Amino acid sequence: MAYSARVMAIMAAALTMSTVSAFPRWQYEQAGSELLPPPARAQPEKFTIASDMMIGVLSATPSVLEANGDFVQVSWHGVPGKNGTLYWIGMYNVDDDVTVVAPIKYQSVGGRYKGTLTFQVVNPRKDTIFYLFQNDITSAVLVSKSNIVTFKNPNMPAGGRLAYTNKPDEMLVSWTANFAGANSMVVQWGPAPETLNMQAVALGRTTYTRDDMCGGDAGGKGFRDPGVFYSAMMNGLQSNQLVYYRYGSPETGFSDVRSFRTRGSADSSEISFFAFGDLGMHAPDESVQYSDSFPSLNTTETMYSDLLADPSVAFVLHIGDISYARGFVSVWDQFHKQIEEISTRIPWMVGIGNHERDWPGTGSYGRTDSEGECGVPFELRFPMPYSGDRSATKKVLDMPWYSFEKGPLHIIVLSSEHDFKSQTPWLIADLKSVDRKVTPWIVVSAHRPMYISSTNWDEPDGDHVLGNRMIEEWEELFMKYQVNVVLTAHHHSYQRSCPVYKGKCVKPAGPDAYAAPIYMIIGMGGFASCYNIQEPQPEIFEVTARHGLFLAPDALHVFRIDYVHGDDRAVHDSFTLTFPRSILNKQRRTKFASSKVRQAEEVVGRREMYMGAKNRLKNKFTAEQHYVD
Repeated sequence: MAYSARVMAIMAAALTMSTVSAFPRWQYEQAGSELLPPPARAQPEKFTIASDMMIGVLSATPSVLEANGDFVQVSWHGVPGKNGTLYWIGMYNVDDDVTVVAPIKYQSVGGRYKGTLTFQVVNPRKDTIFYLFQNDITSAVLVSKSNIVTFKNPNMPAGGRLAYTNKPDEMLVSWTANFAGANSMVVQWGPAPETLNMQAVALGRTTYTRDDMCGGDAGGKGFRDPGVFYSAMMNGLQSNQLVYYRYGSPETGFSDVRSFRTRGSADSSEISFFAFGDLGMHAPDESVQYSDSFPSLNTTETMYSDLLADPSVAFVLHIGDISYARGFVSVWDQFHKQIEEISTRIPWMVGIGNHERDWPGTGSYGRTDSEGECGVPFELRFPMPYSGDRSATKKVLDMPWYSFEKGPLHIIVLSSEHDFKSQTPWLIADLKSVDRKVTPWIVVSAHRPMYISSTNWDEPDGDHVLGNRMIEEWEELFMKYQVNVVLTAHHHSYQRSCPVYKGKCVKPAGPDAYAAPIYMIIGMGGFASCYNIQEPQPEIFEVTARHGLFLAPDALHVFRIDYVHGDDRAVHDSFTLTFPRSILNKQRRTKFASSKVRQAEEVVGRREMYMGAKNRLKNKFTAEQHYVD
């Protein structure tokens, strides 16, 4: 299927849809006849180590791995497996204390006396070991261990990801590695794989510790050394050129040579991008791993194949609930590996979601959804052109709203997890700055929906509760500045409205007149589907479904959106917007102005951009505090 003028946001495959409501993969994993709880259910403080360890029972091959993501065969023999006793093999870092941290992943031996299991290893920074346990993960006994598995180059750079900046001639690349070679980390680029004649030193290096977490699993059984995050800037790039690059260090090794295409002029005839929310990750082995969701792998594999078929796809817009790590560093490692073939070819632009940010007492709207991460891993792993200082070592964190432009698009990324009012002055200034003759289409995104078909009215963070608050704060602005499309997620479904204002469909006054924004929910990236859809449907919604999506602006004056099912790749919804030329008439931009909008504009110069920062996150949201000396 060709996507010459489309943007793609794919949804969960139907393969697991029929069972997801009964046993979500984040709650239980099927292993033969056993339902195994995920590592989050582990109680390592209750684990014990047998005094008479079984010797020579486990072996892991190969013992030396070449590339990140290689597979290991773990064999065992002599396991009793009698009286219904559960035995399982867990994967750990060598320096892990099994009485403190949960296994990275694990598999049941299924009561077999001998056999072999396959594990994928995605963290080259640490040596790996496999342990055989007796009993379930709430009170396990360590009875045997394997040989140690190492990587040939434990300092290899991994998890590369590109990002746009505020300048069209720049591209930021970030990656994860060890501290070794930190002072010589660079990005090299040029016009051909063998001609990497430009170089830039990494802007800085950051990391986070257990103490930087707010609590929960992030500060407990899910925490492991996350490695060091490096970022380097490629600048002076020519418009619409293919650039080859690699990142790493002459001392410790470089990544493979990758390539990307630079941004073209605003009047590019057509562009495409992938868009979705709520993706998650899936390890391509049979392991039980926290937050595992098979449909997410179906999504990224489909994206990758379509990107190869149509290299003109420009970027990814992933609007919240990124990896569903929720405190488990190992899940972030698996996620970066899963997206790497995409995120090193096109920018992976992100917005923050409840599962990255929310924790009680930290200024967020939700509950314990981040399991104590409080946005720290998210922002350090994905440096975006946030509204604070964009320097990687001095940028103020916890202000994850920004905008960027590509071709005829101006895309705004807001946070539905932070105080809405604190973002409004920045939002007004950004909307004012848009030149609709250059970037005619304005797309606003946030993780949680404003308008939605849902049965969740629960306080304090139900779909309608927070949606109505965002409507109250931002709807008038969207009307005044004539926003075309609002993309949201959170609810794991696909929903599309008519042009909406004040909860009702709005018809344009004429063929070239602006009506109102179209609101779309694209939370079908790969995690468990939501079935709490209102019956009957609210009149403003024209389409509701639970599967995938492609989204596409097509040239300067046409915006085409295709919704594509994740498993059959067939288009299940398609519509086209024609740019209302009345937007170019500046006099019409005051049509929907209200006293509320005017009051908001008056306080742009007075309101603090970041309200309550001194009380948030224990004063730890300055990247300088995470700088690695």
